[in-house]
Amino acid sequence: MRVHSGEKESASGFANLLLEIGNGDYPINDGMITIPDNLCTVVFTLQELISKIYPYIAHIHDKLMKWLCERAILTPKNDKAAVINDILLTSFEGDEMVYTSIDSVVNTDDAINYPVKFLNSLKPSSLPHHELILRVGTPVMLLRNL
Repeated sequence: MRVHSGEKESASGFANLLLEIGNGDYPINDGMITIPDNLCTVVFTLQELISKIYPYIAHIHDKLMKWLCERAILTPKNDKAAVINDILLTSFEGDEMVYTSIDSVVNTDDAINYPVKFLNSLKPSSLPHHELILRVGTPVMLLRNL
């Protein structure tokens, strides 16, 4: 990520804060650190978090893509990301379109060992899910491995 000249001061301050925390130099109260108010907003529900990060997401067509690129919700596990994606998807109007992967076996002798229903239920991080659910106007990020 590149820092633009107007953002250098705030980025530098944030970097110094992270260094202080990482080096153990930041004040600790009862085993906890207090993050400055300008760096965080306290929320109590997942829906509230989504509303803070993506306000009025259903009106994405009124916003520039830069607006979307400046926002992200990070999760430690993919299953929570899927829950967030499902909640965001329901905020868009229109019918859902469900696209499924091709589920055929190359070697029919091995098909008995790997039932299609079981394979479709797997969600490894390195492969796309069996079902892709979209609605009109939903942003989609396409990635390509090189």
